[in-house]
Amino acid sequence: METVRESWTDERLDTFSEKVDWRMGRLEGRMGKLETRMDGLETRMDGLETRMDGLETRMNTLATRMDEGFRELRGEMKELRGELGAFQRAMVQFAGLLVAAQLGLIATQLG
Repeated sequence: METVRESWTDERLDTFSEKVDWRMGRLEGRMGKLETRMDGLETRMDGLETRMDGLETRMNTLATRMDEGFRELRGEMKELRGELGAFQRAMVQFAGLLVAAQLGLIATQLG
């Protein structure tokens, strides 16, 4: 171990120290850039989260409006079914009246 130690002169130690300092400076610079990029990404993610919250609110509002619309439509369809049933009864009665009128006409012609 002593032979290795003797080969490390002050000049070589200074050079090594400078290289380590230079590399650490580069590493700190790269880490600073990475931190800046991560901050930008965090900001963008926060914006995306806000937009998603707004979209969720709009979707919930739309779902509520659709539910109300379907309830109204069901009520109108139920009302229409009742009206169609009444129209069908009127048609059957009118057809019965026509049959009775024709039978009366035939009876007066034969008799």
